[in-house]
Amino acid sequence: MKRIIHVLAVFLIGLSVFGQQITYELKQNVHYYNDSINKTDTYINERCVLDIYYPKNIQNFATIVWIHGGGLTSFQKEIPEELKNKGVAIIGINYRLFPKVKAPAYIEDAAAAVAWTFNNIAKLGGNNQLIFVSGHSAGGYLASMIGLDKKWLAKHNIDANAIAGIIPFSGHAITHFTVREERGIPGTQAIIDDLAPLYHVRADAPPLLLITGDRELELLGRYEENAYLMRMMKIVGHTKTTLHELGGYGHNMAQPAFPILLNEVEKICKEKSQTKIILESKTGYNNYVPKPTDKVISRSKYLNKLYGFWLGECIGNWTGLVTEMDKIGNIGAIKTGDFYTRDDWGKPDHPSIWGEGVPSNLSPTIDFVFAKNDSVWGSDDDTDIEFMYQHLLQSNKTSILTGKQIREGWLKHIKLEEENYLWVSNQKAFDLMNEGMLPPNTSLPINNEHYEMIDAQLTTEIFGFFAPSRPDIALKMAKLPIQTTARENAEWISEFYVIMYSLASYVDENQPIKDQILWMANEARKRLPNKSYAAKMYDFVKNNYTLNIPWEQTRDELYQRYQVKQEDGYTITSKNLYCNGCFAAGINFGSSIISLLYGEGDLKETIKIGTLAGWDSDNPTATWGGLLGFMMGKEGIENTFQKKFSNTFNIHRTRTNFPNNGIYTFNEMAKIGIGIVDRVVEEEMGGGVDLQKDVWYIPMIELNIKEGK
Repeated sequence: MKRIIHVLAVFLIGLSVFGQQITYELKQNVHYYNDSINKTDTYINERCVLDIYYPKNIQNFATIVWIHGGGLTSFQKEIPEELKNKGVAIIGINYRLFPKVKAPAYIEDAAAAVAWTFNNIAKLGGNNQLIFVSGHSAGGYLASMIGLDKKWLAKHNIDANAIAGIIPFSGHAITHFTVREERGIPGTQAIIDDLAPLYHVRADAPPLLLITGDRELELLGRYEENAYLMRMMKIVGHTKTTLHELGGYGHNMAQPAFPILLNEVEKICKEKSQTKIILESKTGYNNYVPKPTDKVISRSKYLNKLYGFWLGECIGNWTGLVTEMDKIGNIGAIKTGDFYTRDDWGKPDHPSIWGEGVPSNLSPTIDFVFAKNDSVWGSDDDTDIEFMYQHLLQSNKTSILTGKQIREGWLKHIKLEEENYLWVSNQKAFDLMNEGMLPPNTSLPINNEHYEMIDAQLTTEIFGFFAPSRPDIALKMAKLPIQTTARENAEWISEFYVIMYSLASYVDENQPIKDQILWMANEARKRLPNKSYAAKMYDFVKNNYTLNIPWEQTRDELYQRYQVKQEDGYTITSKNLYCNGCFAAGINFGSSIISLLYGEGDLKETIKIGTLAGWDSDNPTATWGGLLGFMMGKEGIENTFQKKFSNTFNIHRTRTNFPNNGIYTFNEMAKIGIGIVDRVVEEEMGGGVDLQKDVWYIPMIELNIKEGK
């Protein structure tokens, strides 16, 4: 409990943080029940309305639902002057009053108004993950009731835990005195039943900030009720309950409480990382004058897309791991029989070449693998080095990593001992770095005989997202990370992926997703030298796709053409590598193009084909799962699978020495990405970052992708 004599300062959300001239609009007497209810109940039609005061020229703002007091018997909705012009929306609500109605009618009304806010505030530009519920006296009681007793909002299919914060001013914690009056119980006789906030203490409730007047000046017992509520919340395990006692103020303590309310909103907004993202910048985002030819990209929408990338990549990665190296063909010492077909989806998994006769323990059948809401996604070699490169860009405050920075990052974050989740070229480069060598020398054929293996295409496509719509910049950023382990065809293939990721922000989103994917792939193909086997593999798969040849037949013909017959200069088989070079860049690239083209932008279908196509199956599933996840965003993925997923990621499953004990949320990871793009837009593109409008201005140049060298 904190006893406060006076309030010295308050963060003014939005206005003071961003220095923006915000304009506001007021909408009045909006009905929060639907027309059918309003037409059948004149009192509801008259009383159950709300006013909305909201900022018009910013997005993603927080909202405070303000519930008026009056003992549940009087007073009207209001937009408190102290909350205006603070960069947040205020919704003042009316509700039905005693004696025209009795409990729980007014609780139902408060819940209906909050549910209306959840369902509608985004249409006005607000963030429905930043909805706070507050009120004074009876309004504080109603705020606590609908926030702690989940059944009231559940009637509207809203989880009360979605409330960002509950902040009652001098509200009852016991059963309200008017409810007791309805039952003939005097105001001096306290009861706690299911209409008391205290009855519903729980560990998983939203953050709860209790504010009362001075215990000696308040209405009888009001401070002590709230102190008891705080104590019981802590006893049940709630860690975010706080009590403020405003010394020197009685029950009319709202005015000094408003700054505390605003501070709480500001604090929680920052914790949730859902408000405007303010990150370090060399120039401070202040000097750029937009040009008519600039591409304008919303930073907040890009945040959601980066969240979708990490989620989609994890779904693809872990699903593809079920069949990783199950099917590599029948050349050499290791033979795996016939490749999978579509008919194998949902059937038992076969052992991999390392499985010693035992199928995958991730799933008994070939099927999607998900991390549920209450679990954690583990990192893997298709996600962890990308995470590391993002971390290195952030921690080094740079857009272009040096060889020294890459080496230091690898030595710090990659385990020296097995199992260290490195493929062959990565392992060789790591060994060379431990001997003191710097990239790009670590991929030179004279130093690293594995320079044509798959490794770089697992680890560098994310650089395309750091340079939205500018593949020229993306290739510049990715050059040294790619050349840490890859040269020639493996390098060009990795650049193909980087270009695809960058073009995901350039492509015409009004076109069907199938057409978007094909256009992006054809543009990225221009990077592959026409005489390279990588280019010929792409052209072969695309030609079969255009002829409507089934993907299984295309995969079988790919295997025959390149691994059996070694056409187009693809001579991996003749090198007598382990598993016939099942980890080579070339054959895995050809397989990935099959899932990309035949998947036609359908996330499920793309991951299914990638999982069944063979070789290092989790590579294409992770790569295209991440790309399509970015294009769809978090909600698009959830809608596709009709479920919610864990948003927590453990980088320490495979890597080491990261902050937070290696535990990050996808939102935190996406936020880091936004900060990197901020820097890239300014330092590499010469563009602008407007925090007030929450956009990037990206100078556009003619798209001119040239062959790699």
